[in-house]
Amino acid sequence: MTTLIDEYCDNITGMLKKLVATQRGALASAQDWVAEALAQGGLVYVTGSGHSHMIAEEVFYRAGGAAAVQAILDPALMLHQGAQRSTVLEAARGLRRDRAR
Repeated sequence: MTTLIDEYCDNITGMLKKLVATQRGALASAQDWVAEALAQGGLVYVTGSGHSHMIAEEVFYRAGGAAAVQAILDPALMLHQGAQRSTVLEAARGLRRDRAR
C-alpha cells in the first residue's frame, strides 16, 4: 500500500528528474558561471521574494556553506511585511535594479 509519504517522495523525485532532464544545459551553464565567479574572487548573489526568499536564506550564511554567498533580502518583498504589498512590488518593473543600487 502506497502511503502519502511515498506519493510525496515520488512526486518530488519526479519533478527533480524532469528538471534535470529538461534544463541540463542551463544548469551546466549556471554551474560554470558560479565556478568562474568564485575562482575570480567574486560573490554569488541570491535573492527571492515572497516564499522564494527562503531558498536564498538556505544558501546564505550557513555553517559549512560557501562563504562567498551574499543574500539580497528586501524586507518590502517579504510576506510578513505585507502580503498584498509584496505581491504588487515583486511584479514592479525595475524594482530589483533600483534596490540593488
